[in-house]
Amino acid sequence: MKRLYFAACLVFMVFIMSACTGESKENDGREDSHSGAVVQKEQEETMRQDKAREKADSIDGQEEQKESPEIQEDEMKDLCITIGGQDFLVKLYENSATEQLVDMLPLHITMDELNGNEKYYYLDAGLPTDSSVPSGIREGDLMLYGSDCLVLFYKSFTTSYRYTPLGYMEDIQGFAAALGEGSVQVDIAVLQ
Repeated sequence: MKRLYFAACLVFMVFIMSACTGESKENDGREDSHSGAVVQKEQEETMRQDKAREKADSIDGQEEQKESPEIQEDEMKDLCITIGGQDFLVKLYENSATEQLVDMLPLHITMDELNGNEKYYYLDAGLPTDSSVPSGIREGDLMLYGSDCLVLFYKSFTTSYRYTPLGYMEDIQGFAAALGEGSVQVDIAVLQ
């Protein structure tokens, strides 16, 4: 008898559970159609927000691009080379050698004469190199020979030697005359 009572209770509970599950499915079906509309609206709102963010990022990116040349110009340092009281402006190239050279400045050095077209000085420490044979040497070029020889050219010519370019002078008026013949005292500093 207990078994029959237990079996009846079990069948009754299964019946109730299945009824609840069916009702739940009906509710879920109704909620799904409502939830679907809500989800769709949320997705559309998210898409609108994403587009708005992309547009804002695009505008910010354009502003950054407009500002970046100024930043790059500010980061690019110029040198002032002083010879006999005359100042000469050197525009530096952007490379690792110039970065390390700037870290060594200011320098007060004696540059020696070589070949009637250049003055040179051996630095205490080597700089990174990226040497190549230039298409030509111009008066006012500042280059690195090897890793530690700083060279200032005061005549234009062609060469087969390899150099790492460091910088150049835009205005060379009076430069060769200031260097003169023989060794010369040179001050090199970052232009402020």
